[in-house]
Amino acid sequence: MKNLYNSLIKCTLALAMVFSAQFISAQNSVDIDWTSGFYAYEAGFEIIDANGVKVYCDETGITPTDDNISLPIGVYQVYGFDNYGDGWNNGFLDIVSSGINLGTFEMPDTGGSGTGYDNSCAPNSGLSPNALLLGSFEILDCAITCPANIVVDNTPGLCGADLTIGVPIVTTGC
Repeated sequence: MKNLYNSLIKCTLALAMVFSAQFISAQNSVDIDWTSGFYAYEAGFEIIDANGVKVYCDETGITPTDDNISLPIGVYQVYGFDNYGDGWNNGFLDIVSSGINLGTFEMPDTGGSGTGYDNSCAPNSGLSPNALLLGSFEILDCAITCPANIVVDNTPGLCGADLTIGVPIVTTGC
């Protein structure tokens, strides 16, 4: 019985440490991983939250770069721009959190020959005009599942037993 309590205490302490870190920041580290195609300087993209607020912007006319941002739990939409209109020419954008790819986004050809649009990364602005929705991703709340209860007999002659405690299962956002 004592060992079962020890297992529960260890899992509870692990959960407390993770949750305290989660609630102190209330943010999740998100990697913006850009892979350039041809004419990368034509590409641009924006990430918009559920309230229509632009939370990240990479402007057309400048080759996009990798970055790391902090975002709260929620659903986000990714909009693409290409100022020439021929797509990102094999370029793509990965959104990654805690090593988990939340989405890969590509800009399709929209007609080429100068039919594209630029975006503006002006502060405090919403979505730029003529945006093409590429898709969405979601940052989930932290979820931790403790290993199953462990029941063992005492080691003969001792008031205890050796235990091996499994690793908790942790989702993205923790």
